[in-house]
Amino acid sequence: MEIKKGISQMAEYPNVEINYVMPKNGNMYYVLKDGELDNGYIIATLDPKYAIDENNPSSDVGVFSENGEILIDFNKKSIKHIEDDYVLVENAKLNTKEVMEVVAKKDDPNISSEIAEKQEVIIDKMMAAMGSQGEILFSNAYSEANIYKLDSYNDIVGVDCSFIGKNENSFFFHTNDVNSDLIIKPFKEDSVKVSEDENIGLNINNNIGDFDISNDDLESVKDHNDINDEDQTFVDIENTNNLVENSNSDNSYQEPEKVEKEEIPDLTQTNTNLEDSIGKTNSTNKDEVLDNAISVIEKLIAETTKLNERISELEEELKEKSQIIADSDEKKGELNSLLDKANELLEDIK
Repeated sequence: MEIKKGISQMAEYPNVEINYVMPKNGNMYYVLKDGELDNGYIIATLDPKYAIDENNPSSDVGVFSENGEILIDFNKKSIKHIEDDYVLVENAKLNTKEVMEVVAKKDDPNISSEIAEKQEVIIDKMMAAMGSQGEILFSNAYSEANIYKLDSYNDIVGVDCSFIGKNENSFFFHTNDVNSDLIIKPFKEDSVKVSEDENIGLNINNNIGDFDISNDDLESVKDHNDINDEDQTFVDIENTNNLVENSNSDNSYQEPEKVEKEEIPDLTQTNTNLEDSIGKTNSTNKDEVLDNAISVIEKLIAETTKLNERISELEEELKEKSQIIADSDEKKGELNSLLDKANELLEDIK
């Protein structure tokens, strides 16, 4: 997909050079200043003002492949390249309950002070886990982000959360709740891995290597908001006779016909997957992999036990409700009998 150059004719940004692309859907997308990545990836937006100055709020940033296919939907607040095929993606629409709750109380000075204190604790917790090579990539208790890998459509690495960091081997994810678990996602070949299909996150609150299984990685395809701005025009440098206008244009885009989602891991296959992972791991990491494998199995057993307990509770509640219905039916019968007798007495009186 060819990147073309133009000159902004907007009143706020006159005569500013701006790059743009026009994929197969016919819409015009504006390339961010650092939006041309390796392997032909392009970070772009439907809003030229954001492409020129990223301090302008946006809700329609996304990523194209070299041939114009959408790799990340154009409904994001911001996208930053991290390294290799990985990008940091901030959501324009909040998805997590923790963030929604603090945003609703953002104007409360007491809450703001409390959030600031918790933020320091969370960052210290993450830095201790990441080590000397660790760095914080995202830190905003009032927002949420995730890591995406640009190898397929909407390939989410972690979970939506307010704090994200990385070291030489892994990404680290933490919500704005100081008591929540720290989730670790390895990304280097020489780091400890368990089957990617199991989508397992490491909980390091306990030093035994407890694992958390999450299905939050499954993200639905969302529609973006159209942007119409009469001032959004610029001159095409490559063809000065052609005035390119983007005002009142249809900014809809083609979504892939099918989005393949991850499946919940088959518990019966856990041992097999773990044994395969152990066999492929460097010998220096065997003990650590074995410890992690045992922790995974323990976690799966614990989760299964919780599910069984919940099922038993629901069955008990169902029995209680069934009894209430039966008692109600019996009382209803007695009431009907009394009504019949009352009607008979009325007939006798007449």
